[in-house]
Amino acid sequence: LQFLYFIGGGVMMKLLGAVMLAAMLPVLVCGSQFHYIPGMELKDYGEGDIVEVNVNALHSHEALVSLDFYSLKFCAPSKEVIKSFEDEREEKLGQVIWGERIEPSLYRLKMKQDQKCVKVPCTSEQQTLSSTDLRRFEKSINNRYRGNFVIDNLPVVSKAGGSMLGTGNSEECYDTAPRGWPLGVPGNCANGETLIHNHLEFKVSINEHIPGRWIIVAVNVVPKSIDHHDESSCTPDFKVDDPHQPVTTGKPGDTKKVIWTYSVTWIVNNEIGWGDRWDAYLSLAFSNSNARVHWVSIINSVLVILCLSAVVAMILLRTLHMDFNRYNNPDSLDASEQQEEMGWKLVHGDVFRNPPWPGMFSICIGTGVQLLGMLGITVSFALLGFLSPANRGGLITAAILLFVLMSIVNGIVTGTILAMFNERRWKVVFGSGLAYPGVLFVMWLLMELYILSSRQGANTAPVLAVLSIMGLWFGVSLPLV
Repeated sequence: LQFLYFIGGGVMMKLLGAVMLAAMLPVLVCGSQFHYIPGMELKDYGEGDIVEVNVNALHSHEALVSLDFYSLKFCAPSKEVIKSFEDEREEKLGQVIWGERIEPSLYRLKMKQDQKCVKVPCTSEQQTLSSTDLRRFEKSINNRYRGNFVIDNLPVVSKAGGSMLGTGNSEECYDTAPRGWPLGVPGNCANGETLIHNHLEFKVSINEHIPGRWIIVAVNVVPKSIDHHDESSCTPDFKVDDPHQPVTTGKPGDTKKVIWTYSVTWIVNNEIGWGDRWDAYLSLAFSNSNARVHWVSIINSVLVILCLSAVVAMILLRTLHMDFNRYNNPDSLDASEQQEEMGWKLVHGDVFRNPPWPGMFSICIGTGVQLLGMLGITVSFALLGFLSPANRGGLITAAILLFVLMSIVNGIVTGTILAMFNERRWKVVFGSGLAYPGVLFVMWLLMELYILSSRQGANTAPVLAVLSIMGLWFGVSLPLV
């Protein structure tokens, strides 16, 4: 603000600074007290209230393509219910690009009421899996796809720390990715038989923030494969931890009836509050063990880079020192050496020479400044807490909007670089708004078309999202350039 006032040199700048400070003060106070993103209201429940369970897309650490949850034959609500849910809940552009697709489910939890075994209310037709359905389950399980539930805006996680999936072919298989829950046990971990997890044991941690009102602070799930011989076996006296016959995908050509069930256990945990319930998801211990930061390798790489840079700097300084000594003592040189330019003087004219393609050079510099500006502002807002993971898709949406708004910086920098080369070509400035976004858009669109044509059930971006990106590009970004 001091810098703006110095440039403006007027009362308006001082007034603007006071208004900005007054506007940011409540946000900073609220952020320091609650450590939560503004606009995410606290939601509590009374005993017996229905807690809805929503589903998200199926993801895998081994496959790059996310699948729609109901691309596999799970128990699903009617199409009218899903359509009404999607109309009421508008997904952000960042969610669509990231591959998230939240939809309703038939799972219902009752606050603070434990349930030993509850059958998912689906039709007999949904419980019957054909040979094609079983093969799809088997393929997805062998590709390590994971189901994702969302309860009270919290993602459901399986047992962190790596629980054992099974042992087969002299190989022990562990679940090292806690986000979501594995759809089953791959064939190489179960002696050649692929198991389907048809029973989910929910363990929900709650906090009584006021008497009689509870908030959800953590959700864990333990998947199990239980072959219910009939629907009457799922009773309130059902014991989940007892040994049960698992559900397998069977042999090619088989059909099977699968009964989907779940159980619920409520755990009181008053140590975790509403404002810090996301801390466990953001810690390094929670992340995938394969994606943890290896600090020793990073420090080793930094030290190697510093040593190599020091060696190169010493060589350059030694060469420059020898050249300076030679030119500062012209009496020690003969006539031929005085006329001949040596060392760094051979390139002194190349510093101010125009590049072969000044237009492309200007576009690259302008786009780089645009990306740096977008990255800097996005990281700053993320550090201030405005881009909390509770706001799904907020980070990618903010990055896209900031990239669009920083197009004006791209145009200014590109024009300035062109003016340095005595170039006045508006087509180059116009091209700076088309080059980098055009390459990214074409690559993304071709990838979406390939996935749509080759992978059945793949979670691709809808047409409306493509039109929205094109609208931001041609309607906002390009005019700003």
